[in-house]
Amino acid sequence: WGKSEIIPAQEHLISNLIKQKLFASIDGLPTESKPKKKHLLFLPPGEDHEIGLLLTYYLLKQAGHQIYYLGSNVPLGNIEMSIQLSNPDSLMFFAVRSWTLEKLQAVVDEISKIYKGVIYVFGSHAVIKDVKGDNLNKISSLEDFKKTTFV
Repeated sequence: WGKSEIIPAQEHLISNLIKQKLFASIDGLPTESKPKKKHLLFLPPGEDHEIGLLLTYYLLKQAGHQIYYLGSNVPLGNIEMSIQLSNPDSLMFFAVRSWTLEKLQAVVDEISKIYKGVIYVFGSHAVIKDVKGDNLNKISSLEDFKKTTFV
């Protein structure tokens, strides 16, 4: 994978097998009657790398949180309605593909206009390090995530 020794179809097959296992594992977790917090998880437009988001879903649900999972490639206009319906304590999204700082900053700015709560962006340090936002928290590793109060 990292050495470009497999073709995209093989990557998609492996990714889908992993996603199936994650969905099954998430479904097998108990739902808390009194969740600790509520989180809205999604991938912004153009982003379809879902495995990290699903792992986050699993870890948060396992820790007793309620999750609203919107999936990949969600139009930003849909986020506002989802926020109104779910009233989350935080928004979480991943930036995995090759984002330019300008495009990622535009996404963060747009989300910040419609949501004043805590926003978490997950991604490699190289991708997310320079993006700014008053209510933005950056998570670039599993260790960073474990340091949060969620898990």
